[in-house]
Amino acid sequence: MNPLKPLWFQPTNAWWWLAHLLGLVFPLVGTILLAMPLVVIDLPAALVSIVLFVALSVLTVYGLSRTRYAPEHGFILVGLAFLYGAFISIGLTFLLGFGIADLTTLLGTPMFSSSFGGAIPEETMKLFCVVIILNLTRRWVYHPAQLMVIGMGVGLGFDMIENMSYGANAAMFDPNSDMPALLATWGLRLVAGPLAHMVWTGIAAWGLGQFVFNKKVTGLGWFFFSLTAHFLFNTQWPFDAVLPDYLVDYAAFGTVNLVYLICVAVLVWMWRSSADTFAQAKASHVALVEQYLEQVRAAYAHTTTTAPGAMVAVTSPPSPPVGQ
Repeated sequence: MNPLKPLWFQPTNAWWWLAHLLGLVFPLVGTILLAMPLVVIDLPAALVSIVLFVALSVLTVYGLSRTRYAPEHGFILVGLAFLYGAFISIGLTFLLGFGIADLTTLLGTPMFSSSFGGAIPEETMKLFCVVIILNLTRRWVYHPAQLMVIGMGVGLGFDMIENMSYGANAAMFDPNSDMPALLATWGLRLVAGPLAHMVWTGIAAWGLGQFVFNKKVTGLGWFFFSLTAHFLFNTQWPFDAVLPDYLVDYAAFGTVNLVYLICVAVLVWMWRSSADTFAQAKASHVALVEQYLEQVRAAYAHTTTTAPGAMVAVTSPPSPPVGQ
């Protein structure tokens, strides 16, 4: 076993079993749920949706993996985060979201149905996936900004699967044509808060990184910031009760984009403020790795130079470096 490699393929603890159990079950469930509306719409529309999904996902995952804060083996980790966001987090959300949304409707608060049934379980499950990935890849991740990139990967996966699902449903229920409805849905979600899940989960993951690596409990507050922003984003504000009909759509569009732009500004601040501390953390991590490798070389040299038959003291191997 290479101690410098993450635990992803090493069944050493409960996180490994949890991650792989989820990795086997929820992709299957999520794929079935996603494929159901796609089967109903016509084949060209389904193919266009799949092409959009794959092309935008691959390009964005590659872009994230090439950023300055991408963790080691960035394309692998960001791709893994994407798969968790696309299938596992959304599968976990299904377990909670629909029941909560129905409850808010029964309680007479339908304007908050998507907020309680969407924002709360979605942000919780996405960050849960970030926690799983962190615990399995800790030797590659040592700074909050790297965890932010992983969180953005999880959010991207969630975004893309939602785009595909909503597009398929719009095509299925459009009485005139499948293709225009599908393309309009994709276009609307790429204009009104584009990749919002990527932004929200990136913010929450950066805060989690502050808690894990810098021991700042206040970092967890950024999860509640993301949750609140998502809650406001999903709220169905009663603009029709106070505004003329021709202004209702503009007001709704402006509200969601205002919330979105505030979150983008926060994410940009986090990104820029991480530059100095990331350089220090990277240098410290490289030094720890070199120190560990030197200890391994010294231990190996000692065993090879010991006379045959001589008694050699058995000592524990040096501990591999992990993110501090």
